[in-house]
Amino acid sequence: MRWDLFWVHRSVIEAAGMDVGFGMFSVGHLLWFTAMIAGIAAFTVSYRGGDEHRRDNMRKTAAIFVISFEIFKQCTMALTGAPIADYLPLEICSFAEYAMLADAYWPNERFLRSIFVFLFLPAAVMAIFFPTVTVYPAINFYTIHQFVLHAVIAAYIIARYSSGEFRADYMGIWGVTLKLIPLIAVIYWIDLSFHKSFMFLTDAFGNPILEMLWSVSGGRGGLLYVLAVVVFAIGIMHITYGILKLIGLISKLRREKAAA
Repeated sequence: MRWDLFWVHRSVIEAAGMDVGFGMFSVGHLLWFTAMIAGIAAFTVSYRGGDEHRRDNMRKTAAIFVISFEIFKQCTMALTGAPIADYLPLEICSFAEYAMLADAYWPNERFLRSIFVFLFLPAAVMAIFFPTVTVYPAINFYTIHQFVLHAVIAAYIIARYSSGEFRADYMGIWGVTLKLIPLIAVIYWIDLSFHKSFMFLTDAFGNPILEMLWSVSGGRGGLLYVLAVVVFAIGIMHITYGILKLIGLISKLRREKAAA
């Protein structure tokens, strides 16, 4: 365990040519994955079993935590000389953080609900399945930040969905798509204007899924790659809808069997 690398950013690790990463689907990854699933389950069970006062406190605590953790990350990068301009909170899950804060304090809002279910939940789950921090040691600040942050986002959404506070409406997929396209357009303009790759729109950064989309769309990036990302996102939304409906059907059959 390299405690001397705990605060070190990947730019330093890569510049030094150090091979200290834990690897995707390695023991380290699976341990993180298991811990995060356990945490998500515990949060969900506690939320479902609580009264409105407890649920309100849990929503606000989770929302404030993710925002505070993101601010702490930005401060850490600034203090350690990391390239902070490349890691501004302009990713899908960054917008999930802002949405959580709004939703936690206005829990009856309707604008964000489908976005949580069809966009933020799959994005958070995929970040746990396919982490972009495998270049780091398994115990490193940036590793901890990615796994914990995305697990809290997923836990928030799953808890609200399983409690009946969020719903998976098929038309919500297309509503989310209409909201996503303008966001992608703005972020893509920022990426091109400042030579960045927020939301992975100009660089796949080694993500196996995005690398596949990059290759399928011609291997040169550009609008074809962005279109491939949009189509992929719509496909993931449909898969999410199918999974949630299947879970709902199984739960309904179990209740009917228990009542018989």
